[in-house]
Amino acid sequence: MSERSHELDPAFPFPPPSAPRGREDGTSSFTEPADTDEEAPLDDAAANTPPSPQPLAAHKLTVSYLGTDYAGWQIQPGKETVQGHLEDAVAKIYGLATSVQGSGRTDAGVHALAQVASFLAPRRHTGEVLVRAFNNNMPETIRVLDAQVLDSEFHARFDSVGKTYHYHILNAPVADPFRRHLSFFVPRPLDVPAMRAAAAHLLGMQDFSSFASNPGYERTTMVRTMHCVELDVVSEVAQPQGVGREIVLRVTADGFLYRMVRNIVGALIKVGHGRLSPDGFRDVLRAARRTAAPNTAPPHGLYMARAYYGDELREALEAGARAATDATMLWRGSAAHFAAGVAAAAPAKYGRTRRPRRGDVQASQDADGESVAASDIADNDKPAQDDAPHED
Repeated sequence: MSERSHELDPAFPFPPPSAPRGREDGTSSFTEPADTDEEAPLDDAAANTPPSPQPLAAHKLTVSYLGTDYAGWQIQPGKETVQGHLEDAVAKIYGLATSVQGSGRTDAGVHALAQVASFLAPRRHTGEVLVRAFNNNMPETIRVLDAQVLDSEFHARFDSVGKTYHYHILNAPVADPFRRHLSFFVPRPLDVPAMRAAAAHLLGMQDFSSFASNPGYERTTMVRTMHCVELDVVSEVAQPQGVGREIVLRVTADGFLYRMVRNIVGALIKVGHGRLSPDGFRDVLRAARRTAAPNTAPPHGLYMARAYYGDELREALEAGARAATDATMLWRGSAAHFAAGVAAAAPAKYGRTRRPRRGDVQASQDADGESVAASDIADNDKPAQDDAPHED
């Protein structure tokens, strides 16, 4: 049988007629016809033996989405979510129900430039075919940018060693109606140098309790390592009332607490308005109390920019350290901070228990009858830093 018969027609996301047919019970396990010129003799035991299921392979997706119309990443009853659309697409493509896990669980209104997701499925389609098949079966506000079928085990959340988030602020006299869902509009002028000075206090390993909202569950630690902080004016916006600016905060850390970035932005805007000094910002951070920090910035300015795996974080930090020594570069923190970040970056953070294996994909039923992966309900299979949801 040719390899082509296993690929999808992008316009019709099901196996073509020439592909092996599924079992009568509707499952997606297939058996290949024998490569012989005559039928092998059958005995009673063989006739009653169900076909062996195809082995499952880890699939890695890179996903971009506009979060405006969604109730966040994670599936919620009666609500439209990004995870829900991806799992529906997997069901159409493979004819099976499986859990799609994301590197982070973004909140309602939060966007993603390159969210990473993973799922287990038979090794049936190439990455190129999967990109077309997913995008043909999802809303236009969710796009799969890349798909890979991996030879090794992979879990988008548990294998992540760090993430980068961006937060966009439109600091202009008049709001831009075309950016109302893409950036946080702040009409009063902001003191960007003061905000940069305050943001420098975020670098390093420390307790971020002051910038963490209550996620509704008990966390084992509030300590995270902030490897990189950038606060740049990326463009000017000319208006009849004056010139505005688009300001972007970029933060890279080994992990993020619930609403951590949005709470940091709320405090930095207070610094930018002169209502909190950079040293006062440092004191808020050191207080390690959420009540010490200002209000939370809205979700629509936040973007999940990147998740890192393996040596990717170390390589990014080393590249940043080299760039920071160039006087022509925009402010990125000192080279010493970058060097410290490189030294601190490691594949394992905080310590982990056993990572879920392929056998953990067996579905169970929760109290509401919803099918969930065993890896989602076994507490001893979660990392020690139970940081779900990550940042949103």
